[in-house]
Amino acid sequence: MTGALIHDFLPAVRFARITDATRRHVCFIATTEEHFDRLVASYQREDDLTVEVFKFTDASIVHATRQWLAEEEQKGDGRPSMVMVGSIENGQWVNWNLKTVEHPPVPDDNVHYEHVRGKSMPNGISITNQLEPHEWSNEETAAYEAAIEAVNGAVGAYSAVISAEEAKAAPDRSVIEDARAAQTQLAREREGLRSSDREQIAAARSRYAQLTREVLAGIG
Repeated sequence: MTGALIHDFLPAVRFARITDATRRHVCFIATTEEHFDRLVASYQREDDLTVEVFKFTDASIVHATRQWLAEEEQKGDGRPSMVMVGSIENGQWVNWNLKTVEHPPVPDDNVHYEHVRGKSMPNGISITNQLEPHEWSNEETAAYEAAIEAVNGAVGAYSAVISAEEAKAAPDRSVIEDARAAQTQLAREREGLRSSDREQIAAARSRYAQLTREVLAGIG
């Protein structure tokens, strides 16, 4: 993300916390304010997901997300942009996509909720049925998350390479350096994923899943 965009022209942003039935997997999604209700409605159609309006209190997180969304809107195809700010597994951050801002402590359940269409939603969101059909599909949002997790899987595979090499009596530093360079490259590629680009997302899921298998198979 660049600093070229002027603060006053950045879009207003809102966040949602998406939690599965076990409450062990949590992801934080953001989109522009004008598209937020439609994004939430898409997740509401899934019986095994809980959708909660979430507020990050750190202004730097909000500003970095606004910058990211503004850039996605500029290079998009007219469809509303969505970004995954980060995700938590079993009470720990496993993914944080705002590279210029440190992630906050893991939020507990005592988060602050906004009002949606005049109703307070402390235990999830109940969206009215009058929402217009929206541009996202459940398949698109799930595919985007899956692509992000596929990249994370490849990053984790290289972490396994590093750990295995460091455990040897005479570690090969070039192997470790190459693995770390690969992780850096994967982080850059993860930032380039666009939720609205179906072909890119489909290709990413396949490519990074295969890469993970190949990297893990090569550990010796």
